[in-house]
Amino acid sequence: MAKKTTNYFEYFNSIVSVAVEEAQFLENMCKDYDANKLEQNKKDIHELENKADTIRHELLEKLMKEFLPPFDHEDINELVEKLDSMCDELDDIVLKMYIYNVEKLRPGINDNLATLTQCVIKTQDLVKALENHRKTDMNKLLMFVNDYEEKGDDAYVASTRDLYVNETDPVLINKWTEIYREIEEAYDACEEVAEIVRKLVVKNS
Repeated sequence: MAKKTTNYFEYFNSIVSVAVEEAQFLENMCKDYDANKLEQNKKDIHELENKADTIRHELLEKLMKEFLPPFDHEDINELVEKLDSMCDELDDIVLKMYIYNVEKLRPGINDNLATLTQCVIKTQDLVKALENHRKTDMNKLLMFVNDYEEKGDDAYVASTRDLYVNETDPVLINKWTEIYREIEEAYDACEEVAEIVRKLVVKNS
């Protein structure tokens, strides 16, 4: 009986699906924001992040034992690490909100998080398409992720400027500077995944 090979694409999809769950969790949490639920929300999203870690560890263990994965070992490792980083960044947004005990959300935050969710979903679409990249318009999917990441950049600039122009409480300025930066890093993590996918497509076309 032939040895069953690992379906790496299934693992990639599983990790990026966790990121989508996290982004949607964060968005919904802030739509109906309740500071009294911050501690539980922190625990709930961290459970999702742990789920991504488990998938990552399992995949990397399999990678060490296989000689002919679909891509180079180092490229798979890099993609998995970037996918895991995306999950980490989403988890860190809620962690920062918990650490700083955010009692009230600032204007525009819900729109920003809705855009972040769409960025993560587009990244998921891109990762899912990787298995059949020769039959897919990957450039179009890459552009979608890039477009949403640019929207995230614009939101970061606008939100941070508004904070420094209109907020007078230095404590709140410090808190939200860090939170806005964390949200921006989640957008950047999506772009980093897209760049790894772009490299994989170029190398394996």
